[in-house]
Amino acid sequence: MIVGGFFTYRSGRVLTRQALPSVAAGVVFVTAPYLLTDIHGRTAYPEIVSFTLLPAVFYFAWRCFAGRGLGAVLGSGIAWCFLALSHNITFLYGSLYLGLFFCRTWRSAGG
Repeated sequence: MIVGGFFTYRSGRVLTRQALPSVAAGVVFVTAPYLLTDIHGRTAYPEIVSFTLLPAVFYFAWRCFAGRGLGAVLGSGIAWCFLALSHNITFLYGSLYLGLFFCRTWRSAGG
């Protein structure tokens, strides 16, 4: 959960360049009702791991999309690998969502 909250904060910092809303986003991620239901009610460990990996996947994918550095590509590959190995459904829908998001972002930027 700490990894998910931290990378939600980092993604917020990269996208908004403001500290307070980014901290609020990290706190909201950690206290999300569905995540807490997975922990306390269902103890769905693979789903918990995959949900908390999604912000790291988005953060490193965004860094690869915005500016191509070797560290961002390596981090993105590792994050995607961990996500794919943790939960197939989250990997499928996360790939679909992020693919559509980056296609939309690329088109609106004039690419």
